[in-house]
Amino acid sequence: MTDTEDAHLADIHRAQQIEGCDTTGLDEQLRQILRTGVTPPDLVADLVDRARVSAAENPSPPRSTMDRWFRSRPYIDRRRTVLRNLPGLPGQAALDTLIGQLSALRTAELLSPGSDLRPLPEVTRSDTLQALHRRLFGDVFGWAGELRTVNLSRQDLAFCSLPQVEYHLNLSLLALDRCLTAHHRGDPLPAEDLAAFLAEYIWAHPFRDGNGRSAMAVLMLVTPPGTLSRISRADWYRASSASVTATGTAETTAIDGAGADGTRGADPEPWIRLLSTV
Repeated sequence: MTDTEDAHLADIHRAQQIEGCDTTGLDEQLRQILRTGVTPPDLVADLVDRARVSAAENPSPPRSTMDRWFRSRPYIDRRRTVLRNLPGLPGQAALDTLIGQLSALRTAELLSPGSDLRPLPEVTRSDTLQALHRRLFGDVFGWAGELRTVNLSRQDLAFCSLPQVEYHLNLSLLALDRCLTAHHRGDPLPAEDLAAFLAEYIWAHPFRDGNGRSAMAVLMLVTPPGTLSRISRADWYRASSASVTATGTAETTAIDGAGADGTRGADPEPWIRLLSTV
Protein backbone atom coordinates (compact mmCIF):
# COMPACT_ATOMS: atom_id res chain seq x y z
CA MET A 1 0.00 0.00 0.00
CA THR A 2 1.40 3.40 -1.00
CA ASP A 3 0.34 7.00 -0.66
CA THR A 4 -0.04 7.19 -4.46
CA GLU A 5 -2.29 4.14 -4.48
CA ASP A 6 -4.39 5.61 -1.67
CA ALA A 7 -4.72 8.88 -3.59
CA HIS A 8 -5.73 7.10 -6.81
CA LEU A 9 -8.31 5.09 -4.89
CA ALA A 10 -9.73 8.25 -3.35
CA ASP A 11 -9.98 9.84 -6.82
CA ILE A 12 -11.79 6.81 -8.26
CA HIS A 13 -14.29 6.79 -5.40
CA ARG A 14 -14.87 10.54 -5.69
CA ALA A 15 -15.59 10.26 -9.43
CA GLN A 16 -18.28 7.69 -8.73
CA GLN A 17 -19.60 9.60 -5.73
CA ILE A 18 -20.00 12.70 -7.90
CA GLU A 19 -22.12 10.56 -10.23
CA GLY A 20 -24.14 9.14 -7.35
CA CYS A 21 -22.54 5.70 -7.07
CA ASP A 22 -20.86 4.15 -4.00
CA THR A 23 -17.90 1.95 -4.95
CA THR A 24 -16.23 1.69 -1.55
CA GLY A 25 -17.15 -2.00 -1.41
CA LEU A 26 -14.64 -2.61 -4.21
CA ASP A 27 -11.59 -1.29 -2.36
CA GLU A 28 -9.67 -4.58 -2.37
CA GLN A 29 -10.36 -5.26 -6.05
CA LEU A 30 -9.53 -1.70 -7.09
CA ARG A 31 -6.22 -1.80 -5.25
CA GLN A 32 -5.29 -5.04 -6.98
CA ILE A 33 -6.12 -3.56 -10.40
CA LEU A 34 -4.14 -0.41 -9.62
CA ARG A 35 -1.12 -2.65 -8.99
CA THR A 36 -1.52 -5.04 -11.93
CA GLY A 37 -3.45 -3.07 -14.54
CA VAL A 38 -5.67 -6.12 -15.11
CA THR A 39 -9.36 -6.54 -14.32
CA PRO A 40 -10.15 -10.24 -13.69
CA PRO A 41 -12.89 -11.38 -16.11
CA ASP A 42 -14.56 -13.39 -13.35
CA LEU A 43 -14.92 -10.18 -11.31
CA VAL A 44 -16.74 -8.50 -14.17
CA ALA A 45 -18.93 -11.57 -14.66
CA ASP A 46 -19.79 -11.68 -10.95
CA LEU A 47 -20.81 -8.02 -10.88
CA VAL A 48 -22.94 -8.49 -13.98
CA ASP A 49 -24.64 -11.55 -12.46
CA ARG A 50 -25.42 -9.62 -9.28
CA ALA A 51 -26.82 -6.75 -11.34
CA ARG A 52 -29.08 -9.15 -13.23
CA VAL A 53 -30.53 -10.47 -9.97
CA SER A 54 -31.10 -6.93 -8.68
CA ALA A 55 -32.64 -5.75 -11.95
CA ALA A 56 -34.99 -8.73 -12.07
CA GLU A 57 -36.20 -7.86 -8.57
CA ASN A 58 -36.56 -4.14 -9.34
CA PRO A 59 -37.31 -3.66 -13.06
CA SER A 60 -37.95 -0.26 -14.54
CA PRO A 61 -41.52 0.60 -15.62
CA PRO A 62 -42.64 -0.70 -19.01
CA ARG A 63 -42.85 1.73 -21.91
CA SER A 64 -46.36 2.60 -22.98
CA THR A 65 -47.67 1.32 -26.28
CA MET A 66 -47.91 4.88 -27.63
CA ASP A 67 -44.30 5.56 -26.63
CA ARG A 68 -43.06 2.38 -28.30
CA TRP A 69 -45.00 2.95 -31.50
CA PHE A 70 -44.71 6.67 -32.05
CA ARG A 71 -41.57 7.92 -30.30
CA SER A 72 -38.08 7.27 -31.58
CA ARG A 73 -35.82 6.57 -28.60
CA PRO A 74 -32.69 4.92 -30.00
CA TYR A 75 -30.94 4.44 -26.65
CA ILE A 76 -33.92 3.13 -24.70
CA ASP A 77 -34.90 -0.52 -24.40
CA ARG A 78 -37.87 -1.43 -26.55
CA ARG A 79 -39.94 -2.72 -23.65
CA ARG A 80 -38.81 -0.82 -20.55
CA THR A 81 -37.64 2.67 -19.61
CA VAL A 82 -34.02 1.63 -19.22
CA LEU A 83 -30.98 2.36 -21.36
CA ARG A 84 -30.22 -0.45 -23.80
CA ASN A 85 -27.31 -2.40 -22.37
CA LEU A 86 -25.21 -5.41 -23.27
CA PRO A 87 -26.00 -7.41 -20.10
CA GLY A 88 -29.71 -6.99 -20.90
CA LEU A 89 -30.63 -5.51 -17.51
CA PRO A 90 -34.31 -4.50 -17.28
CA GLY A 91 -33.81 -2.13 -14.31
CA GLN A 92 -32.15 1.30 -14.50
CA ALA A 93 -31.17 1.36 -10.81
CA ALA A 94 -29.23 -1.90 -11.14
CA LEU A 95 -27.74 -0.66 -14.40
CA ASP A 96 -26.58 2.58 -12.79
CA THR A 97 -24.84 0.62 -10.05
CA LEU A 98 -23.15 -1.66 -12.57
CA ILE A 99 -22.01 1.29 -14.69
CA GLY A 100 -20.36 2.81 -11.62
CA GLN A 101 -18.70 -0.44 -10.57
CA LEU A 102 -17.32 -1.41 -13.98
CA SER A 103 -16.21 2.10 -14.95
CA ALA A 104 -14.39 2.31 -11.59
CA LEU A 105 -12.53 -0.93 -12.39
CA ARG A 106 -11.60 0.30 -15.86
CA THR A 107 -10.46 3.64 -14.45
CA ALA A 108 -8.15 1.75 -12.09
CA GLU A 109 -6.71 0.01 -15.15
CA LEU A 110 -5.99 3.37 -16.76
CA LEU A 111 -4.24 4.64 -13.62
CA SER A 112 -2.04 1.58 -13.14
CA PRO A 113 1.70 2.03 -13.86
CA GLY A 114 1.60 -0.28 -16.86
CA SER A 115 -1.41 1.32 -18.55
CA ASP A 116 -1.03 2.13 -22.25
CA LEU A 117 -2.89 5.38 -21.59
CA ARG A 118 -0.74 6.59 -18.71
CA PRO A 119 0.38 9.13 -19.42
CA LEU A 120 -2.11 9.94 -22.14
CA PRO A 121 -0.43 10.19 -25.54
CA GLU A 122 -0.44 13.55 -27.24
CA VAL A 123 -3.66 14.06 -29.15
CA THR A 124 -3.00 13.08 -32.73
CA ARG A 125 -6.36 11.56 -33.70
CA SER A 126 -9.88 12.91 -33.40
CA ASP A 127 -11.10 9.71 -31.72
CA THR A 128 -8.78 9.94 -28.68
CA LEU A 129 -11.61 10.69 -26.26
CA GLN A 130 -13.90 8.24 -28.01
CA ALA A 131 -11.37 5.47 -27.40
CA LEU A 132 -11.17 6.47 -23.73
CA HIS A 133 -14.95 6.38 -23.40
CA ARG A 134 -15.03 2.95 -25.04
CA ARG A 135 -12.49 1.65 -22.54
CA LEU A 136 -14.58 2.86 -19.61
CA PHE A 137 -18.04 1.80 -20.78
CA GLY A 138 -17.57 -0.90 -23.40
CA ASP A 139 -18.59 -3.60 -20.91
CA VAL A 140 -22.05 -2.09 -20.63
CA PHE A 141 -22.97 -0.22 -23.81
CA GLY A 142 -22.62 -1.35 -27.40
CA TRP A 143 -22.51 2.31 -28.43
CA ALA A 144 -19.66 3.21 -26.05
CA GLY A 145 -17.27 5.57 -27.83
CA GLU A 146 -19.82 6.56 -30.47
CA LEU A 147 -21.01 10.16 -30.62
CA ARG A 148 -24.57 10.65 -29.49
CA THR A 149 -27.43 10.87 -31.97
CA VAL A 150 -29.95 12.68 -29.76
CA ASN A 151 -30.10 16.05 -28.04
CA LEU A 152 -29.44 15.88 -24.30
CA SER A 153 -30.47 17.92 -21.29
CA ARG A 154 -30.20 17.54 -17.52
CA GLN A 155 -32.92 19.10 -15.41
CA ASP A 156 -32.90 22.74 -16.56
CA LEU A 157 -29.64 22.49 -18.58
CA ALA A 158 -29.52 21.74 -22.29
CA PHE A 159 -26.18 20.69 -23.74
CA CYS A 160 -25.06 21.67 -27.22
CA SER A 161 -27.27 20.52 -30.07
CA LEU A 162 -26.27 17.70 -32.39
CA PRO A 163 -24.86 19.85 -35.22
CA GLN A 164 -22.44 21.44 -32.69
CA VAL A 165 -21.17 18.29 -30.94
CA GLU A 166 -18.14 17.53 -33.12
CA TYR A 167 -17.08 21.18 -33.23
CA HIS A 168 -17.03 21.52 -29.45
CA LEU A 169 -15.53 18.07 -28.98
CA ASN A 170 -12.68 19.17 -31.24
CA LEU A 171 -12.24 22.33 -29.17
CA SER A 172 -11.93 20.17 -26.08
CA LEU A 173 -9.31 18.05 -27.87
CA LEU A 174 -7.29 21.13 -28.79
CA ALA A 175 -7.30 22.28 -25.17
CA LEU A 176 -6.38 18.79 -23.98
CA ASP A 177 -3.55 18.64 -26.50
CA ARG A 178 -2.06 21.81 -25.01
CA CYS A 179 -2.28 20.21 -21.54
CA LEU A 180 -0.63 17.00 -22.74
CA THR A 181 2.13 18.87 -24.55
CA ALA A 182 3.02 20.62 -21.29
CA HIS A 183 2.68 17.33 -19.39
CA HIS A 184 5.10 15.49 -21.68
CA ARG A 185 7.60 18.35 -21.52
CA GLY A 186 7.49 18.30 -17.74
CA ASP A 187 6.11 21.84 -17.66
CA PRO A 188 3.44 22.94 -15.17
CA LEU A 189 -0.04 21.96 -16.30
CA PRO A 190 -1.75 25.06 -17.77
CA ALA A 191 -4.84 25.53 -15.63
CA GLU A 192 -6.55 27.66 -18.29
CA ASP A 193 -6.25 24.88 -20.87
CA LEU A 194 -7.44 22.21 -18.45
CA ALA A 195 -10.43 24.41 -17.64
CA ALA A 196 -11.04 24.92 -21.36
CA PHE A 197 -11.02 21.15 -21.88
CA LEU A 198 -13.54 20.57 -19.11
CA ALA A 199 -15.77 23.43 -20.26
CA GLU A 200 -15.91 22.35 -23.89
CA TYR A 201 -16.15 18.62 -23.18
CA ILE A 202 -18.99 18.99 -20.68
CA TRP A 203 -20.76 21.41 -23.03
CA ALA A 204 -20.35 19.05 -25.99
CA HIS A 205 -21.58 16.09 -23.89
CA PRO A 206 -20.52 13.92 -26.83
CA PHE A 207 -21.88 10.60 -25.55
CA ARG A 208 -25.32 9.46 -24.47
CA ASP A 209 -23.99 8.53 -21.03
CA GLY A 210 -20.68 8.62 -19.18
CA ASN A 211 -19.53 12.13 -20.09
CA GLY A 212 -18.83 13.19 -16.52
CA ARG A 213 -16.91 10.04 -15.63
CA SER A 214 -14.80 10.18 -18.78
CA ALA A 215 -13.97 13.86 -18.14
CA MET A 216 -12.93 12.95 -14.61
CA ALA A 217 -10.81 10.05 -15.91
CA VAL A 218 -8.89 12.54 -18.06
CA LEU A 219 -8.48 14.80 -15.03
CA MET A 220 -7.06 11.86 -13.07
CA LEU A 221 -4.63 11.02 -15.88
CA VAL A 222 -3.15 14.52 -16.19
CA THR A 223 -3.16 15.80 -12.60
CA PRO A 224 -1.32 14.59 -9.49
CA PRO A 225 -3.03 11.71 -7.61
CA GLY A 226 -5.54 13.02 -5.10
CA THR A 227 -6.55 16.10 -7.10
CA LEU A 228 -10.09 14.98 -7.91
CA SER A 229 -10.75 13.73 -4.38
CA ARG A 230 -10.37 17.33 -3.17
CA ILE A 231 -13.31 18.41 -5.35
CA SER A 232 -16.72 17.94 -3.74
CA ARG A 233 -19.77 16.70 -5.60
CA ALA A 234 -21.48 20.06 -5.03
CA ASP A 235 -18.50 22.02 -6.35
CA TRP A 236 -18.19 19.84 -9.47
CA TYR A 237 -21.82 20.30 -10.40
CA ARG A 238 -21.72 23.98 -9.54
CA ALA A 239 -18.85 24.52 -11.99
CA SER A 240 -20.47 22.34 -14.62
CA SER A 241 -23.81 24.11 -14.36
CA ALA A 242 -22.29 27.59 -14.37
CA SER A 243 -20.10 26.80 -17.35
CA VAL A 244 -22.92 25.34 -19.43
CA THR A 245 -25.52 27.93 -18.43
CA ALA A 246 -23.15 30.70 -19.49
CA THR A 247 -23.22 29.44 -23.08
CA GLY A 248 -26.71 30.79 -23.45
CA THR A 249 -25.82 34.37 -22.57
CA ALA A 250 -24.98 37.03 -25.09
CA GLU A 251 -21.96 38.06 -23.04
CA THR A 252 -20.27 34.65 -23.23
CA THR A 253 -17.00 34.63 -25.13
CA ALA A 254 -16.01 31.43 -26.92
CA ILE A 255 -12.80 29.76 -25.81
CA ASP A 256 -11.40 29.86 -29.32
CA GLY A 257 -13.86 32.32 -30.81
CA ALA A 258 -17.19 31.65 -32.50
CA GLY A 259 -17.50 28.60 -34.70
CA ALA A 260 -18.25 28.63 -38.39
CA ASP A 261 -21.93 28.19 -37.57
CA GLY A 262 -21.88 31.04 -35.08
CA THR A 263 -21.95 28.77 -32.04
CA ARG A 264 -19.96 29.71 -28.98
CA GLY A 265 -18.04 27.63 -26.51
CA ALA A 266 -18.70 27.07 -22.85
CA ASP A 267 -17.37 29.44 -20.22
CA PRO A 268 -14.13 28.10 -18.65
CA GLU A 269 -14.15 30.60 -15.77
CA PRO A 270 -16.13 28.39 -13.33
CA TRP A 271 -13.63 25.58 -13.92
CA ILE A 272 -10.66 27.92 -13.51
CA ARG A 273 -12.05 29.03 -10.15
CA LEU A 274 -12.62 25.42 -9.09
CA LEU A 275 -9.17 24.20 -10.17
CA SER A 276 -7.50 27.06 -8.33
CA THR A 277 -8.78 25.64 -5.06
CA VAL A 278 -7.24 22.14 -5.43
